[in-house]
Amino acid sequence: MYSISTNFEVTVADNTYNGSVNLCEKVINALANKSGKINDVNIINIELTDCSEDFNEDTYIQTINFNIKIK
Repeated sequence: MYSISTNFEVTVADNTYNGSVNLCEKVINALANKSGKINDVNIINIELTDCSEDFNEDTYIQTINFNIKIK
């Protein structure tokens, strides 16, 4: 059986810097290095590949990039 690898991005935002960092950490803890089966999709691994932050219109923005490998 073949495997597929693709990238995806999660963006979180909050009106405080600490709030945006806390949300970012929760997303990373929920997804990074996870594997398992969901319905008929076998997740081999989810890898954290990059993080960045921005401030725009009084909002702190955290962008988290992942690579997911499925079978």
